[in-house]
Amino acid sequence: MNRQGGAAYPDSLESVPSSRQVIAVVGCKGGVGATVLAANLAVLTAAESLRPVLAVDLAGERGDMMHVLGVNPHHPPVQFGPHQGGPTALLNGLTTGPGGVRFMRAAFDEHAPAATLARQVRSLCHTLRVLFDVVVIDVARRPDALLPALLSGAGEVVVISSMTRPAAHATRRLLAGLDAAGDVAARRIVALNRTEANTDLDRAAVDAIIGVPAVVQVPYDAAVVGSSVNAGEPFVLRDPEAQTSRRLRDLARSLKILDERAAPRDDPRGAQAESAAPAAPRDDPRGAQAESPAPAALPLSAWRRRLGNVTRR
Repeated sequence: MNRQGGAAYPDSLESVPSSRQVIAVVGCKGGVGATVLAANLAVLTAAESLRPVLAVDLAGERGDMMHVLGVNPHHPPVQFGPHQGGPTALLNGLTTGPGGVRFMRAAFDEHAPAATLARQVRSLCHTLRVLFDVVVIDVARRPDALLPALLSGAGEVVVISSMTRPAAHATRRLLAGLDAAGDVAARRIVALNRTEANTDLDRAAVDAIIGVPAVVQVPYDAAVVGSSVNAGEPFVLRDPEAQTSRRLRDLARSLKILDERAAPRDDPRGAQAESAAPAAPRDDPRGAQAESPAPAALPLSAWRRRLGNVTRR
């Protein structure tokens, strides 16, 4: 067990089902839209799979994910460190976002040694696996020495790039840096964002620069994405049939967090009320969303029971 601020965090993963995933999303550089894609990926999965999904912004006070999701911007981040944090702080730091997704801002001591930071991140990610089926973490670009520690707890790392030479070369350097660090065992995949038809680079040229083929190419749509960001509403809910939403759905399926048969509903914001899925037992917080007439926060007592089951092990 690892202890932070007197609270015990489990280190072993043997009690957590392998189907639960922690996905870290990181941009190869600033301006490629990693935060927007991470937020929409989490909302898409929560709305169309009805699974417990958490979106985490690791940028703390500087993060923008709360604005993309349209949640309370004054909700305080959860502080993790040698004398802060713990299960109670984590539970109190959760808020509910669109589509039934849960949201949390997390801040770490960036001056802590990389090994200490990596241990804290792994402990946090394990605890979140106990609580949620899918966790999507927006990891802001940090110094090369710090980034592997922030990615060390993820099972999948999605690197967001774009159809430009600077972005492709930055992606290649980022992937090489993660390989050299040796601390990130997660599978790494590349997604191309903000792709435009009039670019002088084709997909093959970008893949050749990066060194690995991208799994998906998300088209640029200023009308869909720009208006959604300004409105504080994810584009996968505003326009689930848009090509941008469709390609993000392809990414979710490649990550195996969305079933192949999942498709957008006529009204994704009311999808949970219309779901015909059989109700789960009331003492199982994993079924609370399916029973609820609308996306709503799960009872705090349910999360405490779920977290308590693992902290007592």
